[in-house]
Amino acid sequence: MLAVAGCITGVVGFVYFLAFRVGVRGVIMGLYAVSVPVVLFLMAVLCFLIYEEYWRVDGKVCSSFGPVDMVDCDEGDTARGYRDLCWVVISLIACTTLGLILISPKAFPASTIFQRLSVLYRFDIQLHAFLLAMVVIGVVVYTYFITLMIYQVSCGESSWEDSSYIPPGKVNSWSFHEAERVLVFFTVGMVLWSFSLLIHTTEYVTAVASKVWATTRPAPFRITKALYPLFRYHLGSVLLAAVIIPVGRLPRNLMVGLRKVWKKAPVGPLDYMTSDALCYQAIRGGGSFFRACKRSKELAENSMSQRDTLNAGNSLIWLFQLVVLLVAPVYVMYWIQHKSVTYRGKFTQEISSVLAMGIYALVLTWFLAGLLGSVLRGLLHGSAIMNCLADPSKPPQNFFDALEDFTKKAEIHPSSPSNNKPLAPPPLTQEEPSKNEDVSVPPPTPPSRQDMRRGRDEPISQSGDQLVPEDQEHSGEPQQELT
Repeated sequence: MLAVAGCITGVVGFVYFLAFRVGVRGVIMGLYAVSVPVVLFLMAVLCFLIYEEYWRVDGKVCSSFGPVDMVDCDEGDTARGYRDLCWVVISLIACTTLGLILISPKAFPASTIFQRLSVLYRFDIQLHAFLLAMVVIGVVVYTYFITLMIYQVSCGESSWEDSSYIPPGKVNSWSFHEAERVLVFFTVGMVLWSFSLLIHTTEYVTAVASKVWATTRPAPFRITKALYPLFRYHLGSVLLAAVIIPVGRLPRNLMVGLRKVWKKAPVGPLDYMTSDALCYQAIRGGGSFFRACKRSKELAENSMSQRDTLNAGNSLIWLFQLVVLLVAPVYVMYWIQHKSVTYRGKFTQEISSVLAMGIYALVLTWFLAGLLGSVLRGLLHGSAIMNCLADPSKPPQNFFDALEDFTKKAEIHPSSPSNNKPLAPPPLTQEEPSKNEDVSVPPPTPPSRQDMRRGRDEPISQSGDQLVPEDQEHSGEPQQELT
């Protein structure tokens, strides 16, 4: 059942990914219009299914069976806990509805930005193979997690005890070991960290891909160009980001939203809980993760239009992730509540906790939703940082306008009669965008080890057809030709 639910979630995620790949504004807006009522419907159904679990537990404990008539039976705190959880979900539905109302003005700008980013996106075999590998690794980790959880929660021993309530006078009692059950919390934490590591690794690689597509002529993306600096220099940053960003992103978004109402709302370090720092390291490299947080925040503060653009894009990503997140848990809980047997012929009434099965499905869908979001965020934030680093001598232009210029085709000049070879297309610059061919500038020269030791945070600017350090730009020295 969990496998079927995971496949359904994968199909839903693939539809969103395909819609971004197509890049038609009407398609993206259509998915937005469908996703809003679907999210509210899924959350409402989830709330009802949790309340049904309260009835189910009450019936399993206090319903009369056989010759025994239950009188003055108390179903216990477990059943009442499901009822209280239902009210918690209702409050979450109210908060989600308010959030959807607040982000509704951003839907059209977000669809515009993703339409323009889809022009930058290219079909690279190595990148898609990497994404498929991340999905396979995540499924393997999830399978190991389920196996380990079943073993840990079932560890125990049985013993025969005397009982005056049973006619034979003997009862076989099963007691569970506490150590293994406490270990469950560690197992859940490590699995979530592993999933988060895969998600942020994908975000890092996608940001590198956005840099390659933005600074080189059309060429296949080399996955080794992204994985080598990741494992050589930035693995610790990715491990750290996999812990603090998922924990701090939701409080950060709540405080930023509160700041629009109360300007003195404290955000503090939560302001760094975004995808900017990791994408900055993927593009610019250098320094620790906290230094990248500081540098990326300084870049973002230089352009309010860019911050608004990123917020609009992230709001749409959040909505799509909610749909992917809720599909499988609702499907699993509905099947157990309203069907008599599972796909493998097991009776659903033998399942002791419907909510536990929903949580198992939620762990998998959290990974799949995060993987979808990491691809879109890596491209979105990576392109934004590239726009900030393009020319630090003047304030960054509007990000929408920058992408519109960037995604135009380069103009190809006809060859002269004396030479049959086509002329090379003119360099693509920020001031004179090309028009007919998708051509971008060559990549910058990789820094040497000495340059990396001296520091990698010098602002870069766009000179001619390549990104060069600002101090070299004004030095008057000729740039080395890249091949």
